[in-house]
Amino acid sequence: MGNSMIREVTGNKREYLHLLLLADEQENMIDQYLDRGTMFVLEEEGQAIGECVVTDEGSGIVEIQNLAIAPNFQRRGYGKKLVSFVAERYKDEYDTLQIGTGDSPLTVLFYESCGLTVHHVISNYILEHYDQPIFEGGKQLKDKVYLRMSLKDKKSRIDELLEKPYWCSEISTDTTKITTITTKGVPAKSYQLMIKRGEKFKLYIFQRFFHGSSVYNKSEKCGSRRCCTTATA
Repeated sequence: MGNSMIREVTGNKREYLHLLLLADEQENMIDQYLDRGTMFVLEEEGQAIGECVVTDEGSGIVEIQNLAIAPNFQRRGYGKKLVSFVAERYKDEYDTLQIGTGDSPLTVLFYESCGLTVHHVISNYILEHYDQPIFEGGKQLKDKVYLRMSLKDKKSRIDELLEKPYWCSEISTDTTKITTITTKGVPAKSYQLMIKRGEKFKLYIFQRFFHGSSVYNKSEKCGSRRCCTTATA
């Protein structure tokens, strides 16, 4: 895919209207989400060859409203790269990635290949909201198909543990100790930024003393009598 990069657009989003119209053929429909959305462009050697617009739809859902790749650069994996980028960028902020598209078998199949699955369909949406008929692959589009991906599945086991109300005693890598935390009563999630993602490490998590439990583990790491969970990334 050459020397490509993805960046957020902080200036005039309409500079990329030629790309936006590839995915959404009616400009007044683009107007409904462009200003409130966050736009990213995919560039190769300084040339914008793709874009996507992302919006917050509430209830833990982030939606890709528009995604397009310039015709000369299609079928090279750039579309999947943008979907993967959005999923990775927002996985800590949202539970679900959603995409709405016309009922084109080719487009639905593409998004399914990116890991999304069909969630629901709004019948006759295209017919009722667009002024002109839209055809793709020789088929007139009528319905809007919504696909979803759980971003929870994108989180590592360590991320899941950090989000629970455990208490952290020590975080270490296989070769180098990062830090030792002895503070009692501070959520482990507070220390999440202290961990370098991608490294293999052991995370020792100790729940606060649970009265009435018949099982206790004495950890060599903290030297205290606590219920102990050990996880390896």
